[in-house]
Amino acid sequence: MGMGIAMKDMLFGITWANAEWGLWLLPVLFFLVGVVIWSVKRQQAWWRTIAGERYVHERLEHASSKRLWIKMGAMSCALFFLGVALLRPQWGEKEELVVRQGRDIVIALDISRSMLADDCHGDRLEHAKMKVLQLLEMVTADRVGLVIFSGDALVQCPLTSDYEAFRMFLEDLSVETVSSGSTHIGGALEKIAMLFEGQQEQNKTRERGATRLAILFSDGEDFIGGSDAARKSLFDAGVQVCAVGVGSSDGAPIPLYDHRGVRSGFQKDDQGHIVISRLNESFLRSLVVGQKGIFIRSTFDAADVCAIKKWVDRFEKRPFESREQRQREEQFFWYAAMAFLSLLVEMVV
Repeated sequence: MGMGIAMKDMLFGITWANAEWGLWLLPVLFFLVGVVIWSVKRQQAWWRTIAGERYVHERLEHASSKRLWIKMGAMSCALFFLGVALLRPQWGEKEELVVRQGRDIVIALDISRSMLADDCHGDRLEHAKMKVLQLLEMVTADRVGLVIFSGDALVQCPLTSDYEAFRMFLEDLSVETVSSGSTHIGGALEKIAMLFEGQQEQNKTRERGATRLAILFSDGEDFIGGSDAARKSLFDAGVQVCAVGVGSSDGAPIPLYDHRGVRSGFQKDDQGHIVISRLNESFLRSLVVGQKGIFIRSTFDAADVCAIKKWVDRFEKRPFESREQRQREEQFFWYAAMAFLSLLVEMVV
């Protein structure tokens, strides 16, 4: 790859879009030229065999031999020009309007303490983060944003096409990122609506915005309420919701850790009983009622991520960004034309 970049930058001031092809194309061209030369010499030997050396020398030396070498030269030129055309030489620049199409997807991730319950072959939070990363591999044409919530909600990553930046924000998350006294799913939905509205304000000149999707990863435990009004605000903003349930109906205790990160026990209620956190599937299903949304229960395999991707694909890709961009002009057609002319010479001679 490094050699390809160097070729693009250094060869005669010409950009070679397929420079990496040169690593195998040049040996192939040399081989084919060698085959052409061998074919010419073999044909000359054949003439000498059937007509005799003296006849070939007197009658064909100045005609057929010259013709064969012209044909060989024309074929070699055709191969050379074809090889150059395949490398896609570019020079000169032009302004081009580049329009990107896709969907705007906001991932809302629950990072409350109940997400530390380990009923997902590990704790729920790490399981959800893994699922988001898997989903990220499938939505490469879309913009993604990240909202995290517990007692409060905040935008951890605005809508972006920079997936590496998104991954960095995601991987740094823990239950300590936001105050975790309770879970406020309604606040997360409000923050999603605000994020989309803010994006629309930045793009007032667009005729149509990108399709708006929200994917919520949570165990569904909501202790503050207000989700009905927030869900309506999402619906009014044209945001479709996919609620992904993380956890099990049997539930698991919520572990506590000391300042060294060592497990020190489990969360207890006021009566001293260990709290069992369970997936509240019915609440998560209520978030998508009356919309084109969907509820998906997270699984240990990739079935849940595939179901999310299938749901995302139901929605139209729309232009969400357009900008003028300077592009190098393609010039391969000149070399393709010369290759064609060389082939004509080879056929006519």
